[in-house]
Amino acid sequence: TCLESILNENIPDRTFPETVNKTDFESVLVLAQNIADNHLRPYANELDIASVPPYASVQMIAQSGLLGLTTPMKYGGLEAPGAVVRRYTEIMSGACGTTTFVQGQHLSACTLIATGENETLKEQTLPSFAEGSRICGIAFAHVRKPGAPVLRATDQTDFYEFNGVASWFTGWGIMTDVLIAATLPNGNFVYGVI
Repeated sequence: TCLESILNENIPDRTFPETVNKTDFESVLVLAQNIADNHLRPYANELDIASVPPYASVQMIAQSGLLGLTTPMKYGGLEAPGAVVRRYTEIMSGACGTTTFVQGQHLSACTLIATGENETLKEQTLPSFAEGSRICGIAFAHVRKPGAPVLRATDQTDFYEFNGVASWFTGWGIMTDVLIAATLPNGNFVYGVI
């Protein structure tokens, strides 16, 4: 892999030869270490100062199957226990903080969706998120902002209508989807995948 392709290609179509073994978490961590040592660490400094997101490195992780780490097996994920997710994060962040931060947004989104109550949403999103064919970022930091909500939602019976602005979306340009939150009139939050 050359640095130019990592920095300039918009989710390249190359494939990563190794994929996860869904029944062996040790092999998951070995694969993560291989990616970290051989494909992330050599380019970490360049990725950290680049003016573009780490398209190719996130796509490589997606192709390996590691983006399914936090998704339940029922939806095609690995359903890794917390200790494995923590070790995975330690391995990846030790190699490239930028890549780890961006792909971590996907893992967080999958966890939030999987622990939610909307079974239809889980069935419609989690299988493709787990296999990495769709990558989900998050945009909900704005709900913690003091003052009037910047993104509001109203219940329209069959759907929620979102109005306003989410000023920050981690993974813009890489992600195909976003898990976004808005404030309801009663002060509660509603999350949606767009």
